[in-house]
Amino acid sequence: MTSTALPLLSQIVRHDAFERASAEIDMRLATRLPGTGSIIPVFGPTRVGKSEIMRRLEKKAAPARSLPPMKNVIRAKLPAQTNGRDIYVAILNKLGRRPRQNEVTTSVKARVFRGWRP
Repeated sequence: MTSTALPLLSQIVRHDAFERASAEIDMRLATRLPGTGSIIPVFGPTRVGKSEIMRRLEKKAAPARSLPPMKNVIRAKLPAQTNGRDIYVAILNKLGRRPRQNEVTTSVKARVFRGWRP
């Protein structure tokens, strides 16, 4: 290996599945109702480009339009084994909010969609 060669894992390879996923996210965001939010799950095995897709999304995201200050894009990580409640709990946690002890899924989900107020 020469001193100018890059390690194999530091190189980005754009493959068809990556480009399809990126185009699908772009299409979904372009066709959503103005002023509405979106939850876009990005799942896949390691080293397939999930983080790169999120970086693209963060660059393209329009500023959030809401009364309370909100981030444009929230990147929440989920455990390998997850359920519906875990998704909304991860979003609340990323927003600096915590679900109440024994709070049911419908309540946690409602808090996410109404702007995470208690």
